[in-house]
This record gives sequence, C-alpha cells and structure tokens, in this order.
Amino acid sequence: MSADHQFDDQLDPPLFRATLRPHRSLSERGILVVTIIAGVLALIPGLTFFLMGAWPIVGFMGLDILLLYWALTRSKQGEKQYEEVGLWPDAIRIRKVDIKGRIKEFELNPFWARLVTKLNAEDEVDSLHLIAKQQRIALGEFLNPADKTSFARTFGQELSRAKR
Repeated sequence: MSADHQFDDQLDPPLFRATLRPHRSLSERGILVVTIIAGVLALIPGLTFFLMGAWPIVGFMGLDILLLYWALTRSKQGEKQYEEVGLWPDAIRIRKVDIKGRIKEFELNPFWARLVTKLNAEDEVDSLHLIAKQQRIALGEFLNPADKTSFARTFGQELSRAKR
C-alpha cells in the first residue's frame, strides 16, 4: 500500500480515528495474585482430603489451579488484538490485528458504506458491521455492549457528516 493508505495522519489527517482494544482487567501481577489465592484456598480442602487418605484428590486440585493460571494467561494474550478505524473524505480504512499479530486491512468508500447495528434487550449494541457493496466487516467484536454503543454512535455521526 502507498503511504496515503496507511494510518499516517501527517499528510492527510482523518475526519475520525479510533483504536479499539479489548478490555483486560487483570495485569500479569493480578493473574499471579489470583492464582496464589486460589492455590491457598485449595490447600484447605486438599489437606483435609489428604489426611482422610484421599490423597489423589490433591493432585486434581493442583490441576485445577494450573488450568486457572493457563486460562487467565490465555485471556491476557487477547490484549494484543486491536482494530484501527479511520475515516477520510474519500475512504474508510480498517486495520485488524489478531492475537498472533496477523494484519487484515480493508478499505471502503464512505459514500457506499453503511453502519449496521443489532441491539440487545437493553437497547445496547450487540453487533456492529460496516457494509459496502459485497463487503461486510464486523467491528469491535471483542468490545462490551456499552463500548460498542458508544463507538457506533460516534462513528455513525462522523460517517453521516463525511457523506454530506
């Protein structure tokens, strides 16, 4: 791609730009603390089972703690994922980066694009798609409904303004 098709704002600043990232509440230290607390709490019944002679159960409880740590660290890897959405007078550019760092880029004409939302029971955005001609691009699938709603409102207004 040429330089004007990148998310480089130096030459041609966008009308709208957003970087969407999944929310992660636990840091690496937080994951360690949660795992240690779960391990300490598992010691209480584990010791009881061990003293009763049911020592194999202690191994399964240890396995539970390892699975908890694995699940939390796996979830943490999701923070590498993000989406960049840029709106220029002549183009909408979307860059999606997955957790493995693979990049997918899309470019749409804003005059043909429409933002389609699906609402949940609380009138918050459940899914968000940008549709133009034969392309249907999901946006912010990893966002919670409140964040999707906020993004959809802001981006929708800017897209309408760009079409005028």
